[in-house]
Amino acid sequence: MSTPSAYDRRLIQELLRQTCQSIQWCTDAGTSIEDRIELALSAHALHVCTPDVDLRARLTRDFALAIAVRVLSFGDDAEASLCKALCQDGSLMAELLKAQWQLVRTACRAAERTAGRLVLLTAVPEA
Repeated sequence: MSTPSAYDRRLIQELLRQTCQSIQWCTDAGTSIEDRIELALSAHALHVCTPDVDLRARLTRDFALAIAVRVLSFGDDAEASLCKALCQDGSLMAELLKAQWQLVRTACRAAERTAGRLVLLTAVPEA
């Protein structure tokens, strides 16, 4: 993975800030910190589905970026469709995926070679 840009770092830092804030403001005192972390991370998870690509992305418990993807085909049309779907989403996770487009393309190409099987790619972004 290439060196993250200042923009990538700001996106990651904002995702982490919001995740920590979610953990801090959890009102149920009976909820364990482990469950609070999982709920906060799940809140920023992203699921984008196009006719050719089913992509899910989230931060893991160790704050790595995990991309799970199933691809039927990943030609120019499928890539454009996925890019358009991410642009329309507008969430911080979608912004991070657009900023890390080469990583997304790598995951999609790997998934395409597995003939429709689910591929999981995890990268540790530098914040």
